[in-house]
Parts: sequence; C-alpha cells; structure tokens
Amino acid sequence: MFDLGWTELLVLGAVAIIVVGPKDLPKLMRSIGQISNSMKRMAGEFRSALDDAGRVEELSAIKKDFDDLSRMEFDPTEPATRPFSLDELDKSKKNEQANNSATNTKESVHANKSQVQE
Repeated sequence: MFDLGWTELLVLGAVAIIVVGPKDLPKLMRSIGQISNSMKRMAGEFRSALDDAGRVEELSAIKKDFDDLSRMEFDPTEPATRPFSLDELDKSKKNEQANNSATNTKESVHANKSQVQE
C-alpha cells in the first residue's frame, strides 16, 4: 500500500518521538493499532456482506430460471422443433431433403405404374 523503506520508517519514528514525546508514544501506537484492526474488521464485514448479496442474487436468478422452466408447457411425445446445434441443423436439413427426394421418387414410381396400368 505504502512504499516505505527502513529509512522512511526511521524518520517517521523520530518525528513521532519529537511531536508526541516518548511518554505518550506507546499510547499512540496502541490506538493506531486498534484503529487499524477495527478498519480491517469493517472491511472484512463489508466484503462478507457483498459476498452474501452476490450469493442471494445468484440464487434468485437460479430460482427464476427454474420457475420459468416449470411454467413451460412440455409435451414429451412431440418431437423437438428446434435443433440444438448448427451441426444438428445441417443433419436435419439433409435428412429432410433425403426423405423428400425418396418420397418424390416413390410417388413418381407409383404414378408411372398407375399410368402404365391404365
């Protein structure tokens, strides 16, 4: 946080002894330590409160997703109307084309047979 070396700390200590005096210096250091600890404690509480709020928000988003899923009407006997990936989309289009061409071929064969029989 602060880039203080040994020389800067020595200068700060000397100034503190001159300004505060050697008699009151231990009380000052103790109060600085207590203030530092209370600030660390408050920062920890703040961090944990933010973490809790994030967890609550995440859980509420998950609950909303489950509620949305439970409200969906799902018919397991009905085939899927939307493929899951582009590869599956390509496969389904190729299958449709193959089925259509096979159906068209069968229909043309039946039509030719019926024309021949007439």
